Amino acid sequence: MRLFLMFFLCLTACSSKVVSIHQYKTASLAQSTQLQRTAQFTNLVGQGIITYRRTVKNKEQKDQCDFNFWKQGDSISLQVEKLDTLVAWFGGEGKNTWLFEMSKDETVLTIGGKHNMFDDIQVALTLLGLTPLPTGTLKLDGELVTLLDEEGRTWTATYHPYSYRPHEIVLSDGEHTLRAEHEDEIGVEIDNLSALGWPTTGSAVTIFDSRKNESIKIRFEYLSTIVEDEPFDYVMSLESLIKEYKPTKIVRGG
Repeated sequence: MRLFLMFFLCLTACSSKVVSIHQYKTASLAQSTQLQRTAQFTNLVGQGIITYRRTVKNKEQKDQCDFNFWKQGDSISLQVEKLDTLVAWFGGEGKNTWLFEMSKDETVLTIGGKHNMFDDIQVALTLLGLTPLPTGTLKLDGELVTLLDEEGRTWTATYHPYSYRPHEIVLSDGEHTLRAEHEDEIGVEIDNLSALGWPTTGSAVTIFDSRKNESIKIRFEYLSTIVEDEPFDYVMSLESLIKEYKPTKIVRGG
């Protein structure tokens, strides 16, 4: 279950301008399009389903949960439920993360530490296509964008030829690889705009970790930039959630 919660669901959105990747002659132009594409998704709300799969002794194990998702700037909050029962709540900003795990017997809060595939929310948002590739040395080889970031990690990405939403984003640090495959499309709700004009994003993002024989698929059923009535002050506040759920145990991650 813990593997679910660290995936911050959200939305990979497309620029409202229809562009073909084949028009790009430089990597910087490709990157500027990603900056434009993600600029309107500063604040988001969404819902969907997370599916976790792993193989143990040649047998596949599968689990599914529903989630509610909020993004405010570079912060996220992900509420996870199963059969209408709250089982986890994950959130934070950057490497400052927190995780509530609820069971019948106790509620455990972990602050900081490594949360399986993701210990950095900014990395997660990038893999999900919700923020552009980080600052670094960029090059374009046909349809493949490659970037060496300031931490020495290598990112590669391919994009849809017209909407410019991601097809695949890969991060490698030399020891292991995270790969995000983006499938299908969903319209992202924009206020005062017909649904015909909504930008699209991958409606299902499957993330693979080379260190583990497992994957997580995040399927968006709803995504919107209309957030005026969303309870950001509550869902983004660790203090408020502690008061609400009263953890029986608090663990400080290493």
